[in-house]
Amino acid sequence: MKILPFVIASLSFAAVPFGQASDSAARITVKSEGAGDLVVVETSPSSKLIRVTPKGVSMDHPVKPDDWSTASLTFRATKDTQIKLRLAGSWKKDGHVWVLADNVKARGVEVRNPDFENGLHKTTAPDGWKFLHEDESNASIIRDPALAASGKVCVKVSDSCPVIQRFTIRKDTDVTISFAARLAQKN
Repeated sequence: MKILPFVIASLSFAAVPFGQASDSAARITVKSEGAGDLVVVETSPSSKLIRVTPKGVSMDHPVKPDDWSTASLTFRATKDTQIKLRLAGSWKKDGHVWVLADNVKARGVEVRNPDFENGLHKTTAPDGWKFLHEDESNASIIRDPALAASGKVCVKVSDSCPVIQRFTIRKDTDVTISFAARLAQKN
């Protein structure tokens, strides 16, 4: 794993791990949907950046089927902007990498329904979240406390079937998003 300093849109940001996508990883992507460019501040130690542009960042975090681990990404925007947060499994050529995600935590912004516990009466995504392809997705709410990292539920996602939430962040405010992830049993 290489540590590289990055300069994007004339902005320098901290040295962070950078590398190729992993076959068994949870992926967090943040994308600016407004005027502000994004600056990466820090990643969790075992994570690596997969894609970095002024408008978006994707980071992979290695996962195993039997152990929850925590992925985190800290970033800031150059202007107030709307962010699309996307939690997924990494992409692999021969099929889906299904990941269980739970216990989302945020600093610098409020994430709605971070434990996916609200809105369980629905057959679609939990309140505050959206599955990318709700009508055809295999992404799902897992209602099994034995599989959840916290609470009673978690979500099962993949690269093509992620869970998404949008929120606004303030200019020059460090925002940290972390979540628990593990490889789903059937991959």
